Amino acid sequence: MQNEEIFFWQGASIDSRQILVSVPHSGTEIPQDLHSYFKKKFIKHPEDTDWYVHELYDFAPHLGIPVIHAKYSRYLVDLNRDPDDVALYNDDRFITGLFPTKSFAKEGLYVDSEMQEEALREPERKWRMDTYYWPYYRKIQNHLQKILSKYPHALLFDAHSIARSVPSISSDPFPDLILGTQMGFTADAGLVEKAISILEDSNYSFAHNEPFRGGNITRNHGNPPVGMHAIQLEMSQDIYMSADGHGLDPNKVEGLQALLQCLLEELASTLERMQ
Repeated sequence: MQNEEIFFWQGASIDSRQILVSVPHSGTEIPQDLHSYFKKKFIKHPEDTDWYVHELYDFAPHLGIPVIHAKYSRYLVDLNRDPDDVALYNDDRFITGLFPTKSFAKEGLYVDSEMQEEALREPERKWRMDTYYWPYYRKIQNHLQKILSKYPHALLFDAHSIARSVPSISSDPFPDLILGTQMGFTADAGLVEKAISILEDSNYSFAHNEPFRGGNITRNHGNPPVGMHAIQLEMSQDIYMSADGHGLDPNKVEGLQALLQCLLEELASTLERMQ
């Protein structure tokens, strides 16, 4: 594993295939010099983390598929939000922003309003973008362009997880797996159909583009006419985490990883057949 200081890169152990896995929300760290601004509970346990998702995909490099995952918490800057902080959805759900000030439970992250204002002054916002946000996007873009220099198509697979129930987003519990393709605009129909067929035939409950259609990472990189495809896979955390929420459940992980490996291998084979 190569530590890029602000993210981790797990390179492929064999010749790279046409897929890159991105895990933008599994980071948990907050820089030491910002600790005084945040409530201690969120420094100790940033509760909106996509817990252990990068570990679920630790098999991918052995398939020739690298994995990039964040080191720092989304509370510092959310890598999956629009750089102009435009809301991802226009419905009545609660949406955390580019520089979150509240958790999904709507609790303030900062010690108080004064500390929040001081921490989020314009020079600080720019520094967070230049230091953490844009390097992540550049790394993704550079690798996808590297793939496209050798092949006609490349796929960004953006991996996420969430608590089964988040009332501020939806009054209903989420299904096990949610595929997001921005209503089909971020990936070729053949890739989307292949993913749907595999996920629908699994033992997990499944939805497509509801309630999540993909965040800024898939929307930014998905451009099928030029051979650049992007899909997001969201999953409920109880399908792989232990009952106490403090680690992976090996019995759950085994079956889920088998499905994820099948999915990535089938998507890779589909890409190889596309002209």
